[in-house]
Amino acid sequence: MLFTATLLWTCALVFANPADDLVDDVLLGIKPKIILAGLEPAFLDRFQIQINSTWLPKFVADFKNSSVSGLSLLRRKEPCEFKNSTYARAYCVLTTCDLEASLRASVKGDRLSRSLHDIVVNVTFVLPKIGVAMEGDHGRQTRLLGTFIDDVIPLVAVEGQLDLNKNRKKEFLRSLQTQVRIRLNDILWNRYGRVFRDELQRLNSTLDGSRQTSEARDES
Repeated sequence: MLFTATLLWTCALVFANPADDLVDDVLLGIKPKIILAGLEPAFLDRFQIQINSTWLPKFVADFKNSSVSGLSLLRRKEPCEFKNSTYARAYCVLTTCDLEASLRASVKGDRLSRSLHDIVVNVTFVLPKIGVAMEGDHGRQTRLLGTFIDDVIPLVAVEGQLDLNKNRKKEFLRSLQTQVRIRLNDILWNRYGRVFRDELQRLNSTLDGSRQTSEARDES
């Protein structure tokens, strides 16, 4: 039963958007490559992040032509491996989609608005499909959202990975937090109604606290 559910969920993800090579590669394991860039080692040790192999050469080329300081290819790891659960695999896909866009934002400092749009689009694409996988299991959905709030948003908003002056950095973070909050509220509220009310409130307070901390740091 678990195998069948996982298979159906995988098919739903893949066929829902067959043009999304990133998700296809993560789910089907087509020549997986691990690229870890400018992120905290503790995060990398906790989650095995897997990114589309076809994107790796472009990233390296962008990196070599970039003036971004402090961003480096750290190491390779084995492909993303979790226990055989829908929750774990869904989180892997969510984190991977978000990472690709956040790394592009770091490398291409002159294209922040485009990269910000990509982050929001990727979040928009993945979350409803996670919901399809776990329809009816609201407890698991809520835990997934909580993990997303705690780990993914702070990852994207790591100021040290953006080679920007203080004013540009503050503008980028504020815009990112606002747009992600709006999209998450739209997606989750429309799909799950009151199930996520507590989590959405915590999302707002988490982002408000993060923004205030960032502004206080910039002012100092």
